[in-house]
Amino acid sequence: MQNRRLWGMGTVGVVSGAVLGVVMTLFLPRLLLPGLLDVEIAAKVMNADAWNAGGALMRSASPLGWRNLVEGGNLLQGNQAEIAACRDAAARTKKDQRCTITVPAPGQ
Repeated sequence: MQNRRLWGMGTVGVVSGAVLGVVMTLFLPRLLLPGLLDVEIAAKVMNADAWNAGGALMRSASPLGWRNLVEGGNLLQGNQAEIAACRDAAARTKKDQRCTITVPAPGQ
């Protein structure tokens, strides 16, 4: 009877320890270092640097949102001088400004 009770207690202890270990592994890092550790774990799991791992996650989560982000970045890069001049004019006049930018044709 006592052996049976000890085996039962041992089993409960092992199962409880396993569950607690999994819960701590999943949630404790977020409580200790919110944000920072998530990025490092994602990068390590994806075998990429944080920038490329983040891009892959965004692309996977929302292909349309990712495409919009990339296209917006391309528009900004291709029109840096025009946008800077427009920003300066808006700051100087303290009014919204209309700016002309160049939008490349598809495939260029």
